[in-house]
Amino acid sequence: LARVQLGATRRRRLVEGSFDWLAPINPPEALVPSRRRLESCDPCSQKVRGDVNGDCRFDVADVTEMQSLATKYSPFTSGAIPDNPLDEWQSAGCGSNCGWCREQLNPSLDFFDNRAGYSSPDPRFGQPVINAKDIIGGSRTTQFQNRFLDVTADCVASHPDLGA
Repeated sequence: LARVQLGATRRRRLVEGSFDWLAPINPPEALVPSRRRLESCDPCSQKVRGDVNGDCRFDVADVTEMQSLATKYSPFTSGAIPDNPLDEWQSAGCGSNCGWCREQLNPSLDFFDNRAGYSSPDPRFGQPVINAKDIIGGSRTTQFQNRFLDVTADCVASHPDLGA
């Protein structure tokens, strides 16, 4: 913040025609809003979208944590190692009984499944695909270029006018 003074002290003509000494114009100080933070942080109950490290905020630290895990996860996705690094991974703020932070590692919601040619004997089958797409999406979200969406869909009964 900076304090700005406009003009200098000098004699000025007032509206009614008289002269008077006027001080410089000082605009009122703008209030700087503080960042919104949750009072008590329990990532399993607060559920902040994108919060990987369990601090109840989504910021660059979450993207960095996601990137470091994706680097360890890459040999598993390529099939070079059979053990899933997610089995040992635990974020600093999320407890081992909370799956919320783990779910945030895969915002694109893509999995190794039979559509991609994987089957149940493969240890990758049914596991999340955590890769550069997730990291780039998280990075763009911190820069307000992307948004997280919570989408729900419901089925409705057909109407007789529609032919069913």
